[in-house]
Amino acid sequence: MPDEFHDERTFLRRGTLRMRASLLRRLHADRGGMVTLEHALLLAAFTLPMYLVLDAMLDNLGTYYAMLTFFGSVPFF
Repeated sequence: MPDEFHDERTFLRRGTLRMRASLLRRLHADRGGMVTLEHALLLAAFTLPMYLVLDAMLDNLGTYYAMLTFFGSVPFF
């Protein structure tokens, strides 16, 4: 009895491995969303660095404005 159970489990395990391999083959062969993914990656490649650059520029502009208002408030200058 234990040998039969072991054989059945091995058979089931091999079946699930075959199903997984078949699923991975079909997923790898599917090219349906490739263009959309490429567009999303290109958009992210341009958008994320520009966001960081604009954020740094706005921080510098705020600092510059604070400096100008400070010097403008000095009475003897």
